[in-house]
Amino acid sequence: MSAKKIMVVISVLSSSTIAQAQNVSIFPKTPAFVDVNHELTFMCKSSAHEEWRNTLFFDETEDDGLSSVGLFYQNTNGTCIQSIISEKYQAACDIAKGEFNLTIRKIDRQYHDKMISCTTQFGNGTIEYISVTKTAKIYVKVPVSDINISETEIETDVSFNFTIRCSVISRPAATVKWIRFNADGLQDDITSFSQVSSNHSIAGETVSSVLTIKFSKFDNDGHLQCEANNSFSFRQSQDIPLHIYCNRLRSQIQYNTNALDTSIRLHKTPIVLSDSKARYLRDEVIRGIERDIVWWFEGGATVEKQFGFLQKNLEIELHRHPRIVLYLWLGTCNLTVKDGGLIQLKSSDNSSRSANELITKFREIYDFVRCFPTVELVLLELPPYSIFETTNIKVVKILNIKKMTKS
Repeated sequence: MSAKKIMVVISVLSSSTIAQAQNVSIFPKTPAFVDVNHELTFMCKSSAHEEWRNTLFFDETEDDGLSSVGLFYQNTNGTCIQSIISEKYQAACDIAKGEFNLTIRKIDRQYHDKMISCTTQFGNGTIEYISVTKTAKIYVKVPVSDINISETEIETDVSFNFTIRCSVISRPAATVKWIRFNADGLQDDITSFSQVSSNHSIAGETVSSVLTIKFSKFDNDGHLQCEANNSFSFRQSQDIPLHIYCNRLRSQIQYNTNALDTSIRLHKTPIVLSDSKARYLRDEVIRGIERDIVWWFEGGATVEKQFGFLQKNLEIELHRHPRIVLYLWLGTCNLTVKDGGLIQLKSSDNSSRSANELITKFREIYDFVRCFPTVELVLLELPPYSIFETTNIKVVKILNIKKMTKS
């Protein structure tokens, strides 16, 4: 139709028809937000007027939007007649209010960035009419999907960088964080060691975060976690266990872990590291798997002395006992002194300092053992009454000896 003819058509239409055409709107406006797999209703609204002829809806996902999916027109009795192409849609209209609704029952991911348009026609009953089209673009929100982790367990050396990837799909794009937990449950955010990339698709925004970090021995027995948040949904990965080796021991530990020692009847070898107390306990062990206990003891040994023994011998002993539960039964000789063959507590003036020194030394042992992933450390508490009972027994023996000598 030429520009001249268009001017003629408009001129023969009433001014009210033109004004009515200018008041056509579509709701919701662009962007029309909707959660994936939910329904979405569009309303084409115009001023109620007798010159309204019909309203059509077009869906870009259907036939590229070339054919209408919903039609509304007026019956001879003034009622609204509606027609839709399939059960995929639902329609409703109110001519008196000038409201024409089309509901898409289920918005899937392919609707993202697609257009819904409505075209309303006005005329005076002749062949001349005005058509007004309004459009809205759909924005499909997608919650954070299952988190995809490249590694389910981390086993590495303190001297090497380790790389792990975390990927998620959502819309809008998620923010990905890396959280590290130590063996005590304390956490810190290590996202700054990662690099992020993203790409777009019908499925959503794929965000990949690649973490490259050098773990320390203090991370051993902790775990890693990937978190994703896109403002309306949040997900966490499963815990990723951390097994961190000290560099000088890595090859040996791997060898020992795969070693087969048929002489060990227990899954792990129990070893007691102690002073002379262990000798008396060992003499009471006479049956069953208790005989598999290995005893490392020396009379009068302090924590410092046995720690030195541990530093020199643990690496060697792992060749014989690949998996160990190490029981520390130490501290007596740090807090007591011998006086005439009897055991007494040290002066109370130095007790606080001695206790603090003992705690510090136990922490050093703990840090040392953490470098050995196949060694489990257990601290045995020394009951305070045991020293008292031991002293009483020795006193009785001494008195008996004196009586026998006099007689």
